[in-house]
Amino acid sequence: MDFVQSFTFSDEELEDIIFAIETTLYERNYESSSERSTRLNETLRMLKIHSPKHDLEKTKKKKLLSHREEEIFDLLMLGKSNEEMARFSHISEQTVKSHLKNIYSKLNVKNKVELILTYHIPQI
Repeated sequence: MDFVQSFTFSDEELEDIIFAIETTLYERNYESSSERSTRLNETLRMLKIHSPKHDLEKTKKKKLLSHREEEIFDLLMLGKSNEEMARFSHISEQTVKSHLKNIYSKLNVKNKVELILTYHIPQI
């Protein structure tokens, strides 16, 4: 299935679309395994990532990180590998992995991919 990669909405329009999808999912009570439910949930997740409300939530969550976790987070957002982060921070790769695990937990993501998709801000 092809998906349009770019939309332009006002903040209010985006919140209305998010509300409409959430309402549809709730009212229709789709089975969680249905293809339509899966598509709607993924669309909802992607829209929320780009909403101003989500930006505020992301900022609040990032404040939960320790100084070292912030450093690892920033290095990850720059595309650094675990080995590069360890060398830069003068810690072991195992310690980097431990910090990443804590970051995932605090920011409520499952892995690096989800972290990057949720928190990365493209440079224009």
